[in-house]
Amino acid sequence: MTSQREIKSLTGIRGVAACCVVAYHYLALGAGSGAAGAVLKHGYLAVDLFFVLSGYVMALTYGQDFRGGFEAPTYGRFLARRLARVYPLYAVTSVACLILYAVDRESRDLLPEPSWLAVGSNLLLVQAWGIGHSINGPGWSISTEFFAYVLFPCLVSVLSFGAARIAAVLAAIGAVGLCALAAVPDAAAQQTVRFGPLDLYMGETAFPLVRCAIEFCLGLLAWRLMAVSPLRRVAERGFVGDALAVAAILLLTRPDADVILVLLFIPLIMALAAGRGVAARILGSRPLHGLGILSYSIYLVHRPVLDHLKPPVLRMLEGWQIPHPHLLSAVILIPCTVLISAATFRLIEKPGRRLAHGIRFGRRTLAPAAVPGPQT
Repeated sequence: MTSQREIKSLTGIRGVAACCVVAYHYLALGAGSGAAGAVLKHGYLAVDLFFVLSGYVMALTYGQDFRGGFEAPTYGRFLARRLARVYPLYAVTSVACLILYAVDRESRDLLPEPSWLAVGSNLLLVQAWGIGHSINGPGWSISTEFFAYVLFPCLVSVLSFGAARIAAVLAAIGAVGLCALAAVPDAAAQQTVRFGPLDLYMGETAFPLVRCAIEFCLGLLAWRLMAVSPLRRVAERGFVGDALAVAAILLLTRPDADVILVLLFIPLIMALAAGRGVAARILGSRPLHGLGILSYSIYLVHRPVLDHLKPPVLRMLEGWQIPHPHLLSAVILIPCTVLISAATFRLIEKPGRRLAHGIRFGRRTLAPAAVPGPQT
């Protein structure tokens, strides 16, 4: 494998997406009905962006290793490298959530009780395969993406390197599948809170797994399309990425635009990967690139901070009769989340990355992933 150059605009968009998830969890319940409220309530779609982007990056980083077919040693090292990348922080934050649940009596009324089945399935990263809830809320997406990693050699060989006609048929099936997911009734989704059609996260059902699998495959297809010269030339025109970014923001104001937005992520990622245009430069800027590097930590750290620190902070602010206590608690705790994430990145993620980068495929050492961030 040749060394991959980091695509800073894709790193940056991961940082933006992670912050959107954080803002969504803090503020969506109190958001208004206007355009700004609609954008905030669509924060869950940042996870869909993660899935599509991860498929693209996995194809970019590992695809060539499976182009010639399946080899057990290569597959084993691929899974070992992915686990070395995602599991340490996932495990630490999950154990931290268990400890916080045990010592924080106030949270027990708000969070599901972790059964032995939940603990075991979470430790094995299979809880969102139709088994149960995640001990650390965002862990459901790590579990479903691990499922995509397990199937990766098969998926990439068919969608990225297989016959174009078959890939096109599967892409159409994926689009239909997204429409079917968007039509799932709330009762079947088993959710008391659902802000939009694709806001499906309950691990007891198969819907989150299907959501991830379809969107990961769309990312694999995006990588394949980028290799088509006419499409790549279009993606390299700076105004294309800028127009797609504006279109995505406008669609976020529409309550039922989920499927269109997810499909729009395909050309948007292609355009950002080309690195041209104002949007790519902004996302590749130093502040957003820095957020992108911390994005996996931000994603996994923010929920325990929200669950266990927001109630006492909110109670304190309300006791002082300060206006807009929910908003102010977010203003206080989101920067705290970023600071804690910087520490977990240095102490947990970086050692895991060094371990992952040292895993060899035969005589070759794999290059670092092109885009650091959630699940990458």
